[in-house]
Amino acid sequence: MLSIPPQQEPPDGGLQAWLVMIASFFCNGILFGTINSSGVIFAALKDDLEANGVENPASKASFCLSLTIGMTFLMSLVSGVLTDKLGVRLTTGIGGAIATAGLFISSLVYHKIEYLTISYGLLLGFGGSLAYTPSLVILGHYFRRRMGIVNGFVTAGSSLFTIVMPMLFEYILRLYSLKVLFQILAAIVSLLMVCAFIFKPRLAVRPREGALPGDAGAAASSRTLKNQFKKFVSQFINFEIWRNKRFVIWTLCIPIALFGYFVPYVHLVSKAMKNILTPSYVT
Repeated sequence: MLSIPPQQEPPDGGLQAWLVMIASFFCNGILFGTINSSGVIFAALKDDLEANGVENPASKASFCLSLTIGMTFLMSLVSGVLTDKLGVRLTTGIGGAIATAGLFISSLVYHKIEYLTISYGLLLGFGGSLAYTPSLVILGHYFRRRMGIVNGFVTAGSSLFTIVMPMLFEYILRLYSLKVLFQILAAIVSLLMVCAFIFKPRLAVRPREGALPGDAGAAASSRTLKNQFKKFVSQFINFEIWRNKRFVIWTLCIPIALFGYFVPYVHLVSKAMKNILTPSYVT
């Protein structure tokens, strides 16, 4: 939890604040531009798997890409805990390094869907998650009054990159191959580590109490295994917020709303190529 003494109020401006905003813009853009361009990669990967005689290429390719998307959001809990424990900078840097490594390894094993599922699906997704959460957390260190417009600018990065990156992907695939595409993506994603250096935290992190809310009077009797386990878990998870009904409803509704949200991003390009268009990267 963030403790904000009066002398550490967010500045709502200044060179460092605007640099943080731009870095967060690029984090969102790079991560979600890549995810939202999955349809182009899916079409190329499916054709490559078919050419290599892999059974059920569409299912295996879509599972690999869907795993990337799922890991990015599923690991947000881990990312939040690590952001509290390790800090914004280190968590973002580790995430960028893992995602970059995953993409570079993908360029070496793109013919092997089993390995690609690990490198692209798991490593890129996990690394992206570690970089994404801190890119939003850091905004609270520098902005309060202007948080609305800053959030809007940062999240617009995903929209802008989603427009540009599919065209870039198709251009690369038309001239080269998936191997080169993954290598170029690795170079782009490595910029997340540059963003990590810009994310200089300003606010102190207040450690959570070792006991659950309402357990202060039971401190003397907390030597049982059960209470010690609760104390340990409460260092990582804020149980108090789950007593807020509105938060619980919101938390449950968002995943439900997103359940089918990314399906078109993966399959729409292939569907269009099959029924309407000619794949530009094979012409």
